[in-house]
Amino acid sequence: MKAVAKEERRVAYPLVLIFALIAAGIVTSGYFYYQNYEQQFRTEVERQLSAIAELKAGELEQYRKERLGDATTFFKNAAFSGLVRRFLDHPEDAETQEQLRAWLDKYQTYYQYDRVFLLDAQGVERMSTPSPRRRSPPLFHGGLPKSCGLGRLPSRISTGTSITSEFI
Repeated sequence: MKAVAKEERRVAYPLVLIFALIAAGIVTSGYFYYQNYEQQFRTEVERQLSAIAELKAGELEQYRKERLGDATTFFKNAAFSGLVRRFLDHPEDAETQEQLRAWLDKYQTYYQYDRVFLLDAQGVERMSTPSPRRRSPPLFHGGLPKSCGLGRLPSRISTGTSITSEFI
């Protein structure tokens, strides 16, 4: 009986060793497969995020160009500038108000803005289209926000540069 048990152990050791080697091979190949999959997945996600970032940057650049293009309608426009100056100097002048509102209405319609408004140098809304239902207080309490570029409004007025801003 001892000889049979010894013989069974002698046959079992190589089988256990073969099983252990196969199991170790499977675990090792699984590990390398996972590492390769993770690297490929990460590369693909990075590529997709990079493509999205490039598209967004392009969209923002195009959006900015469009807004600057829209602003050229008013930039260094002598007729519009004179009209605004007359309106700011004499806000009660109905004919000037009507002409200025016509400019703003056409601008809003043509460029498909929800609202177009005219601010004075302090950031107080002087006219808008469509007209607000009630007189609104100054849009910017404590001064104009620096983030929108309107904080430099008085200096921009004196240097003759245009400002466009859109609040979402």
